Amino acid sequence: MSRLPYTRQLAEFLFGMHYDVLPQKVVHRAKQCLIDYLGSAIFGHTYPHATKIVSAIKQLARSDQATIIGLGRRTVVTYAALVNGALGSTNLDDTYLVSLGHPSVGVMPSVLSVGDWKHRSGKCSIAAIVGGYELAMRVG
Repeated sequence: MSRLPYTRQLAEFLFGMHYDVLPQKVVHRAKQCLIDYLGSAIFGHTYPHATKIVSAIKQLARSDQATIIGLGRRTVVTYAALVNGALGSTNLDDTYLVSLGHPSVGVMPSVLSVGDWKHRSGKCSIAAIVGGYELAMRVG
């Protein structure tokens, strides 16, 4: 058993996560989760809480860092992550039954917004999605 603190072990595990070491079954599932999240986020444009946040963000800042899902509009990366998280917070988002958490709304907006801003590849984004889900499931 390792004597390293759990957070250190987890950080090292996540740091070593790369697309090339992921089993194809995991890659396929991550892609399914991404498609599910995107559908939920697009549907989120019909929710009043999301449309209010979208409206407010449109007034705050216009930047070319990251995209707001479903609008094609770009804004500051942090605002894009906020809006995309709100858009994905629908009754359709995923649920991890052990903790009753909804990992996609924390993971996907961050991965997609930062990946867009930093021009990361799809493979890099898939690895980040898997890492984010691993973290969400383990921490709860």
